[in-house]
This record gives sequence, structure tokens and C-alpha cells, in this order.
Amino acid sequence: MSKIMKTSKEWWKLMLTDAELMLVWLEKQYHAELAAGKKIREVFSKFTMSNEDMGTLLKLAREEDRHALWLGQLLEARGVDLSTLEAHKPRYWSVIDTDNQLTLEDVAAIGHHAEVMRLERLEAIVNGDSRTPADIRRVMRRILTEELRHATIFKELSNSEAIERHLGSHIEGKALLGLEP
Repeated sequence: MSKIMKTSKEWWKLMLTDAELMLVWLEKQYHAELAAGKKIREVFSKFTMSNEDMGTLLKLAREEDRHALWLGQLLEARGVDLSTLEAHKPRYWSVIDTDNQLTLEDVAAIGHHAEVMRLERLEAIVNGDSRTPADIRRVMRRILTEELRHATIFKELSNSEAIERHLGSHIEGKALLGLEP
């Protein structure tokens, strides 16, 4: 049985029709943002780079941590006790190999692809359906502003060859999420 692929707008309309599905998605986002800050610190610490670039990446990691805080507040406002949440197995990252012998440019390309995918979803939430709860729209708008910068930073740290080289894994990761390539 093949999985039906959805655009980000179609996906968001589905989220708005099912409160339980929305909570599960918010929980996954919470965990993903927590993991993102940690992953940025771990993966990029393996590379030699300028103090300015490292400082930029550490700021980016702190912003990912802050996104998790904001998402946690959305969950708590919906009655979720964050201490009871179980970690979710990442689907997108399951096909992305960041432990291999990758260059700084490769890892930045992977980060760029992930942020671009995230931007598609955030834009569907922020600029889409009028039924989007106001608190979710507000938080996602703040996250969108920072994620736009994150995508640019990763692109600047990468190069066109690395971005092209990791496009296949990115498309495969989007497919695991049920999103159109």
C-alpha cells in the first residue's frame, strides 16, 4: 500500500481536523527542537572553523532550545505534562547519516535541507488556514523568523556540490513524513 503524499498545506489542514493528531505533532516538534540544539552542538563541534562561525552555530543551537521551550508552553497550555512525554523516533533523520565521514560542508548542507523543509511547514501554518489556533500561529511565526536565518547560515557554510549530494536523502526523508518531494 503506497503512502499518500501531501503538500504542507494539505498536511496542516489535516492537523486542524484532529486535536489528538495535533498534540502528537506538537510533541514530536518539541522533541525535534530539543534534539536539534543538541545535534548542532555535537556534530559541528567535530570541525575546525572560525570563532565567528562557531559562535553563530552555538547561537543557532540556543535558538533551537528556545523553540523547544515555546513548543513546551503550547503543550502545557493544552494540558500536557512535559515530564511524561516519551521521546519520539525521528523519521526524517533516520535516513540522514551525520555520523559518517562528512565534511563541514556536507553537514551544513544536511542542515540546510532540513531547515528548508521546516520552512515549508511553518509557512503553511503561519500563512495558511484561518482555523489555526492563535497561540500556535504566534509561536510558529517566531520560529519561522529564526528558521529562515538558520537555513541561510547552513547554506553559507555549505556549497552547491554538498547541497546537491544530500538532496536524495532529503527527498527520502520528506517521503517518510508523507510529504511531496
